[in-house]
Amino acid sequence: MLDHQSRKPTRPYEPTNIFLKHTLAVTETYIRLHTLRSVTLVKAELEPACWRSFTTLYGASACLRPDLYAVTAMEGYEDYWFFEVDLDTEAPSRIIRKCEYYGKYYLSGEEQKRTGIFPRVVWIVPDEKRRQTLQRHICQQLSDYKDLFTMITFKDFEALIRTGAASAVMGRPETE
Repeated sequence: MLDHQSRKPTRPYEPTNIFLKHTLAVTETYIRLHTLRSVTLVKAELEPACWRSFTTLYGASACLRPDLYAVTAMEGYEDYWFFEVDLDTEAPSRIIRKCEYYGKYYLSGEEQKRTGIFPRVVWIVPDEKRRQTLQRHICQQLSDYKDLFTMITFKDFEALIRTGAASAVMGRPETE
């Protein structure tokens, strides 16, 4: 049995500025969902509750780690969402790898068994340049899965939620 005095003291964890900014941006996403007029937030799960373990088509264990999972309702319709907040701190190749995980998860059919549909994956990016860059990479490298993703900036967020996941396309949501 270990003596409590023989253990080395651990340093307190100090989060980085990037981690804090990302956490605040995810929190802002949740708050925006929660406070949208005429939209009901039916369900919301933050990390790690929203993570999804699954088995790939090749039998490997994997874990998808969205920033936020949500179900919203408006005018009798429910929309299912996975949200990813990108602060332009990662290389596009890393975002593509995460998108590949979404593709693998989609092909596993696990979410469809769970809820009946696969949620729209929304990447919230800081600006139009980043949106275009990531959109281009996804279209070039993941054309089979590009319809799973929508790229928006925070200014497009409310319009997307109000228009719904079914009308969202790669890029900006359709607005009236």
